Amino acid sequence: MLFRSKLTHSMITPEGYIYVEDYGASTSLANNATAINAAIAAAYASNASVYLTDIYPTTDPIILTPVGGAPVSIYGADMYKSGIAYTGSGNAIEVNQPGTTQSGQWSINNIKIDGTNGTGHGVYVNYAALGAVKNCSIYNFAKSAIYYDHDNWTQEVSGCYMFNNGSLSTYAAVTITPGHNNNAIKIHNNVIYNASGNYKA
Repeated sequence: MLFRSKLTHSMITPEGYIYVEDYGASTSLANNATAINAAIAAAYASNASVYLTDIYPTTDPIILTPVGGAPVSIYGADMYKSGIAYTGSGNAIEVNQPGTTQSGQWSINNIKIDGTNGTGHGVYVNYAALGAVKNCSIYNFAKSAIYYDHDNWTQEVSGCYMFNNGSLSTYAAVTITPGHNNNAIKIHNNVIYNASGNYKA
C-alpha cells in the first residue's frame, strides 16, 4: 500500500505542529523562505508551531511577527540536523522586520542556523517581548548570531552553540544595541567561540 508523503511525515511530526514540507519546502529548493513563512502564517492562525525535520536552503529571511496573545514558534528535531542554510545577504531570521513595532510571545528552538559566511545576523530581534532562542546552533555570520535592536524585553538565550560569528569587530556573538530600551535579556549556559566577543551591549 502506498501512502502520501504528507501522511508519512504527519506520523513522525509531533502533534500540534505544522510541517513545512506541506507548504512546499524541500531540501532541493534554493530558497525555502516563502514556504516556511507560509507555514508560520498557518501555524499562527491555528495556534500551532512550525516544525523542521531537515536542513532547508534559504536566500530570504524567515519572518516571525508575533501579534497579540498567540505565540509564534519554530521547533526542530535537532540543532545540527534540522534548520536552515542561509545564503542571502541580510538576516537569516527576523523577529519583526526593521521598522515593525508589533510585539508578542515567540521562540526558536532546536534548530541549526547556518549563515554560510553571510554578511547579516543569524537572528534579528526588534520590538519583541517574551522571546527565547534555545538549544540552537548559530554560526558563520559576519554580524551577530543574535542581535537585539529596539525595545526588546523579557528575552532568553540558552543552551546554544554560537561560533564563527561577529567577524566584523563592531558585533559580538550576541549584541544588544545600547540606548534602545532593551531590558531583562537573560543570556546563560551557551557555548561561544571564534567570535569578536561573547556579548556586547
